[in-house]
Amino acid sequence: MMENDELNEIIKAAEQGSADAQCHLGVLYGHGEGLSQSDENAVKWLSQAAEQGHARAQANLGLHYRRGLGITQNDRKAVRWYTKAAEQGDGLGQSNLGLMYKNGWGVLQSDKLAAKWYTLSAEQGHATAQFNLGLMYGHGEGVTHNDNIAVKWFIAASVQGIAEAQYYLGFMYDNGMGILKNYVWAYMWYNLAIYNGSSSGIKYKEKITQEMTPTQITKAQEMYAECLQSGYKNVSMIASFDMGMSAAQSTDYLMALSVWVPLAEQGYASAQYNLGHIYARGYGIPADNKSAMQWYTKAAKLGYVEAQVELGNIYNNGQDVTKDHETAMYWYTKAADAGDAYAQFNLGLMHQHATGVPQCHKTAAEWFSLAAKQGLADAQFYLGVLFANGGGVQEDCLRAYMWCSLADFNGDSKAAEYKDKIANKMTSSQIEKAHEMANHCLKSGYTDC
Repeated sequence: MMENDELNEIIKAAEQGSADAQCHLGVLYGHGEGLSQSDENAVKWLSQAAEQGHARAQANLGLHYRRGLGITQNDRKAVRWYTKAAEQGDGLGQSNLGLMYKNGWGVLQSDKLAAKWYTLSAEQGHATAQFNLGLMYGHGEGVTHNDNIAVKWFIAASVQGIAEAQYYLGFMYDNGMGILKNYVWAYMWYNLAIYNGSSSGIKYKEKITQEMTPTQITKAQEMYAECLQSGYKNVSMIASFDMGMSAAQSTDYLMALSVWVPLAEQGYASAQYNLGHIYARGYGIPADNKSAMQWYTKAAKLGYVEAQVELGNIYNNGQDVTKDHETAMYWYTKAADAGDAYAQFNLGLMHQHATGVPQCHKTAAEWFSLAAKQGLADAQFYLGVLFANGGGVQEDCLRAYMWCSLADFNGDSKAAEYKDKIANKMTSSQIEKAHEMANHCLKSGYTDC
């Protein structure tokens, strides 16, 4: 509630010709804040400020002409004032001018000019313009159709609480358009849209509910509640990352870069890792190993397991860096301790082959076992070999055959031949027993092997 003294100061300044005060007073009359609501008085003060070149007053005066509030409705005059405001960089004026061109109100209809003004406004953070620009990219109106860019603007508008943008973002998640298909996120955004007054998401939320598990629905509901409570904190980052991933999958790497670089600079580890991947592989840009290493390292230091494994590989193999087995082991161990099967397997190899550490078959077997029980075929094969030869474990032809059978089942190219080699030393009853053990192991999800 505005204090009387503050209001009196605004009125005094307006009467003395201050454009800022005149605009402020016009808005107060229009909203009925501290004063009796009066569109006529709103127009009076907005007009005085607008004639002095005050951009926001010009935008608001245009709105009064467009809606016929306190003045005769006139779309051409609305366009005149919107244009004056827009040309001064006023986001509201730009957004409303875009709307006039989109619908042909007071001007010749032009999707191209609508997109132009929406873009200028959207880039200033104007939520309505962001939503409308998303629609134009989604429909290919005035711009080249691009679902990724559509999603980008729907995200920007959604986190500002625009209900229809939230509905459209849910729809894009629902159908995997411009963003990774994800029913949980679709459900969340549909729910938020409904909460904020959009009825569009109701039938679609009910539809995807039939495709979701109870666990997924519970998760989506939890995300919805958390999103409301936090004021959309962090969801923009996650959704933007997903959109970048969709762009990368469709080989629009420049689009992915444009999204991921800002996220990476804000400390978003997934974006940092994927940037490293793009720079390392030269996807859409010249390969840049230095930049790749920088982003991998940033992500790895934040605990991103895939980046830790990647660094382990780079240092272990000497990819554009001096081989450094100690550093490789450091990063592999970080990832292995977090449960990564590939890191566990590579640590097993390093101990098996005395790479940067004294040879220790027992330690190798321990790491191979951890990876094997996560279904990693290479680890299963190597563990089978150790059981066949008694390396770090007690020699056991049954377990050797079992692990090689599982490795063969999971696609290891060497396992079948080695399994047959082991079978030559086994009885038919032993082979049958080993088959039973392998099946039991599989059925237990590797918990009982």
